[in-house]
Amino acid sequence: MSGLTVSGRVEHVLSLRFTDLLTITPQVDDVSALVPGRAGAAVRLASLLEKAGAQSAATHVVLISRDGAFTARVEIAEARSALIVYRLGSGPLPEKDGGPIRYLNPQAMACEPGNKAACSNVKFLGSIELITAA
Repeated sequence: MSGLTVSGRVEHVLSLRFTDLLTITPQVDDVSALVPGRAGAAVRLASLLEKAGAQSAATHVVLISRDGAFTARVEIAEARSALIVYRLGSGPLPEKDGGPIRYLNPQAMACEPGNKAACSNVKFLGSIELITAA
């Protein structure tokens, strides 16, 4: 499984693999309870930001797919409740479901048309970079 990197405006760069994500608490064991129609288990982005030591100057997260072909920029305040889905059952999230790691905003169904960045759901997530946007 490919890993996930959390970098940028953080105290500690994180390089996380499947086994590392299993140790992050709390775990969201059933994503479908928060996002009907979705399957898998996750950790909250807020937990990763805390573990990395997000700097107070960081205002946005930049979500980058593994191949770098897709990016999305989301305000940290709106992204904190997002889920980092990485597991289906006891194994990694399959690629057919956007895995091995996927960013999923549980509030996406309630998003307004003018605020698509906050509603981003990024498949094949490879890195999260914290930035300070002007």
